[in-house]
Amino acid sequence: MAAMVDATARRRTPRAVADAPVGSLADGAVVAKAWLVGLIEAASLDDAGSVPAGQLAVHGPALCAAVLEALGSEAALDRLRPGGDRAALAARAAQLAGAPGAAAAVAAVEALRFAAWESLAVDDAQLAIRLAHVCAVVLEAALAHEPAAAEDSVAATPVVAPAVAPPEPEVVIHDARSNGEVVEPWRAPIERRLERQLQDGRAFSVLAMEVDDLERLLASATGREVVGAIEAAERAICGELRPADMLVRERLGRYWLTAPETDLATGRALGQRLADAVAAAAFHHGAPLAVSIGLAVCPDDAIDADMLAAHADEGLFAARAAGVRLA
Repeated sequence: MAAMVDATARRRTPRAVADAPVGSLADGAVVAKAWLVGLIEAASLDDAGSVPAGQLAVHGPALCAAVLEALGSEAALDRLRPGGDRAALAARAAQLAGAPGAAAAVAAVEALRFAAWESLAVDDAQLAIRLAHVCAVVLEAALAHEPAAAEDSVAATPVVAPAVAPPEPEVVIHDARSNGEVVEPWRAPIERRLERQLQDGRAFSVLAMEVDDLERLLASATGREVVGAIEAAERAICGELRPADMLVRERLGRYWLTAPETDLATGRALGQRLADAVAAAAFHHGAPLAVSIGLAVCPDDAIDADMLAAHADEGLFAARAAGVRLA
């Protein structure tokens, strides 16, 4: 099973975009300013003063410049990974944004991604995927410096435009590869939930979700329209989640959901709600997007992270092959 997961992750690693139109943005100052504005807009009036504007103004441009450089260079991205000379800079992303805890770190790095994307002002799906990949590395570094307790207390907040303020459901942006090694983004939340299940004996579900025809959509020439449609699907998914649910974005359009206290019946009901929500909210060229969903339930299907993930992933492909939304 491990070999199959590894092969998939390698195929899905987004390539560097050598001709990324960074231009005058290269020093990071414009993106850092946009990041600061986004953080302030996302905060409540009472919390706006807690955004460390001075700290971000001093150190933010360097991080933003490193993110932009990594869009077009694997070597530059490696510098942000563990062992790289910019790893400490990436690890400070949450601190620069004044983000305490894992949920706030996710929102802060998403605000960085959004600021960079808006500043680039292009319609390029491959560049959008690469930017999410780079920000995943930054988020991974930032979360690695958070206490374990903070990870377990994450509340649900959507990764959408930073102008939408919390609280809403969380998407953890994760990357399929870290420091040259394959990283399974579903592993940490499933393993944490397995530990809880050993203590309380309560069932939980793992759902693998992917937008149908994802590769064809991302390869199409409609650029930003496709990305916008998939982001609408993501927001629709987030709108159905509970605070204790954990949604991980493996990449744009592909997600893993860990839902506590969810047995087979409630897991199926949740999956159907998610599919219906996407169909009602996300459209491309006037046609609703569809998602295929695979469901695995612990302890009924497995009591091991690899087996649960494999069962859910197999269910996703079985659902797609059968022309149904959930299997």
